[in-house]
Amino acid sequence: AAACAHGRMVELKLVEDSDQRLVYKMGAMAMLCHMSLCTLIAAVVSFSLTLFLRHYIGIFAFVFVAFPGLLMVICGFFGCANARHFTFTFDRAAGDFTAIAGGARLVRSLGEIRLIHIERECSSGGLFGGDAPGFAATLLFADGYRCRLEGGVSITGSGHGPSHLQAAAEKIRLFLDLPQQNIPLLSTSRASKEEHSPADAAQAEASLSRWLACQGIAPRLEPPLLNYEWVDPPLGPVRLPATFGAGTAHMAAAAAAPHGPPLGAGVIAGQPVGLGLGGQRWAARPPTGLS
Repeated sequence: AAACAHGRMVELKLVEDSDQRLVYKMGAMAMLCHMSLCTLIAAVVSFSLTLFLRHYIGIFAFVFVAFPGLLMVICGFFGCANARHFTFTFDRAAGDFTAIAGGARLVRSLGEIRLIHIERECSSGGLFGGDAPGFAATLLFADGYRCRLEGGVSITGSGHGPSHLQAAAEKIRLFLDLPQQNIPLLSTSRASKEEHSPADAAQAEASLSRWLACQGIAPRLEPPLLNYEWVDPPLGPVRLPATFGAGTAHMAAAAAAPHGPPLGAGVIAGQPVGLGLGGQRWAARPPTGLS
């Protein structure tokens, strides 16, 4: 029951639907509940372990258990103080996409949007395995940067993601009149979010400064990916970025492989699918089972 309630709480909600404007909102309650629960667990576990271990290791229990637990509790309070509700607006009259969280604003032209897709983010795993995958409707821009339509907490699910998220992405696709014929599913990992340029590093530093100042989390652009691991590739004449966020070595490797489409290319049977590196047009075969 708790999982169901959490799933309904983390939802991209439609608040305005007209011919000129499409507005979605994601509330702050999900992040508040998430951070509050993490803070409570950290406090209870560290306090209990400290009381138990101090009889065996003395002062070291405070050094190795109580102090790290205190840091986790402080981080939890910072997380609660930074929770904000996010508003995502697609405005045809102004020709802009705007993401707002508190006093922070991100604006991009609607003409820069190349694709709307679902991103399935998985952890890289560890001693106790990976977390449940998180899903987010994501805009891919002409320069390769991406904007995940989420508010600090990802929507969890399985398979291709929750049906309400698929419906929201489809409505955005129709509103923007994008040439894609489906809602693609892209698999990413948290490791792929490492910064790839000084601009990305500066953006991460600015986000950290806002977080420490309790000014709220802000909408941000995810850096371009070095490769695209499509679970469901885009169908149709999709105009994907010519350079896929790759460095010089990746660009050289792509140019040395003229017999196939660049990574992340759209798919439509027997037809060219956008421009590749150097302005070349590529044709691609649909995966097995697609026609």
